[in-house]
Amino acid sequence: MKEEINLTTLFIVIAKSIKSHFLFLAILLVIGGGLGIGYYSVKTPSYTSEAVFESSLLSPSEIKDLVNQLNESIRHGVVDDVYNNWTKIEYVKPEVSSPYTSRGNEFQKNYITLKLTSNSTETYSKAANQIEAYFNSIPTIEKQKLNTTQVLSNYSDRLKSKSEDSDQLSSDISSMTIQEFKLRSDFILDELAYIDLTLNELSVFSTVKPFYTPTSQDESPILFILIGGILVLVTGIVIKAVWNA
Repeated sequence: MKEEINLTTLFIVIAKSIKSHFLFLAILLVIGGGLGIGYYSVKTPSYTSEAVFESSLLSPSEIKDLVNQLNESIRHGVVDDVYNNWTKIEYVKPEVSSPYTSRGNEFQKNYITLKLTSNSTETYSKAANQIEAYFNSIPTIEKQKLNTTQVLSNYSDRLKSKSEDSDQLSSDISSMTIQEFKLRSDFILDELAYIDLTLNELSVFSTVKPFYTPTSQDESPILFILIGGILVLVTGIVIKAVWNA
């Protein structure tokens, strides 16, 4: 009961103190809020947007490593002029899409979401193309794509040559049952279809959904108004208490 009375008394004292100093406290809050919005207006802005890319050549781990390398270059300022307004690029998450083929899940397209932070909204209209160019300009990846394309093309040519060889075809017919020959023909057709699909979809890094242009900064101005108001209010109360002591 005694504790309840003390708490009630304390609440009444605080309420009376606020009422008697209301104008002073209100002025402190207005000044603090003004300083907060002023700082928000002059500070370097920060905007964030996300985009989705796909790759059938690179694995998610390879893409993550390359994105981390680009982010380190941005962080240390070792980048081309096109990345000057970029603050940070983050690897968000991978998703895998496996189109239906008789070969199961061997052919995969990896969908990667990247988050870009920049100090300018003008960055985002060209950012997706710039990221594509970054990946496609890496010599080792360019060589990997050429090698993969060449291997698949050579394999396709060998299958076509084998299926069109009349002597080989006659030999196969004489040594196989009709069912075995049909299975062999279906296998070759499936292989050729798979190779054509892979070659058509082979990509190093291409845009599926580009970055949208953000309309507001990452931080809300209300947050800066509140922080400014609270800081000035506390500082003013402490100064006044020391002054009156």
